[in-house]
Amino acid sequence: MNHLMPLLICFVFATSASIAQDEAKPGKAVATTANVLDRFVGRWDTKSQPVSDSEIAPAPYRGTMDARMLGKHWLIGEYDADMGGVKFDAMQRLRYDAKQKIYVGTWVDSFFDYEWPLKGKLDGERLTINSEGPDPSKPGATSKFRDIYEFKTADLILTTSEMQSADGKWETFMTGEFRRANSSSNSTKAAATPTKVMPFLMFIGKAEKAMKFYVSLFPDAKILSMEKYAANETGKEGTVKLAKFEVAGQRVMCIDSPDVHKFTFTPSFSFFVECDSKEQIDDLFSKLSADGKIMMPLNNYGFSERFGWTSDRFGVSWQLNLAK
Repeated sequence: MNHLMPLLICFVFATSASIAQDEAKPGKAVATTANVLDRFVGRWDTKSQPVSDSEIAPAPYRGTMDARMLGKHWLIGEYDADMGGVKFDAMQRLRYDAKQKIYVGTWVDSFFDYEWPLKGKLDGERLTINSEGPDPSKPGATSKFRDIYEFKTADLILTTSEMQSADGKWETFMTGEFRRANSSSNSTKAAATPTKVMPFLMFIGKAEKAMKFYVSLFPDAKILSMEKYAANETGKEGTVKLAKFEVAGQRVMCIDSPDVHKFTFTPSFSFFVECDSKEQIDDLFSKLSADGKIMMPLNNYGFSERFGWTSDRFGVSWQLNLAK
């Protein structure tokens, strides 16, 4: 997919959604429908990174967004950016529809003669904005898009932009962040932002297959980003240099090792999954243990009515437990 078009779409939804959200401040309750809009008044610095499976993505694109309230109900946002040497301007409006219990609005920009309809819902610390508009890969056709925004601090929102493919699956084409401009906390961001711990898996030539397998097992799981080795680089061409994926809300990093080594995964590290039903745990265990090695078959072990421990075909260990 052309980088410019998906990037444009990302900025279109990113701006509208970021304005619509309220951020959870450290030690403070998450945003509610009553305070989302007015707490986003101000200036934001934006950064978005295209996701590409076939080539190294270009440098992040940066811009700014200014938001103000029009009366008590409407939020007006104005956006400008330098998209790889191309100037981009946009304007959006957004309000909360109490009857439908959703955020509604529109977006227009300097690239399209199209008015994007926006509909969004707040769920805890995430706001999802949905829309439908021009498909950059199919002239004259439209596709569905959505952007997911995670409130991290009062001055930081992480973004994920997705497009629905023909088979109904959501595919990530952009990740990014929004930081409040001229905030005093920006100068102490390292101290204000909690340290993140993320599992890291190292495969030998099977990272992409493993990610796609894991993503197929869990609802709403997705590959967030993937960069592959090109010709004449240290790793084998086409293998994964660095990737991130998400399963059940847990983000995981993985790579394909450029060197062939003797060590591999051991059961001393495993993913622990709480399952909601007998059907779910039986299905997951069956798929994860296929061509793997079962260490503890599904059974009642006293500490759990139904528990199983297995390694999968890639050597990664999983503990599955039926939640009470």
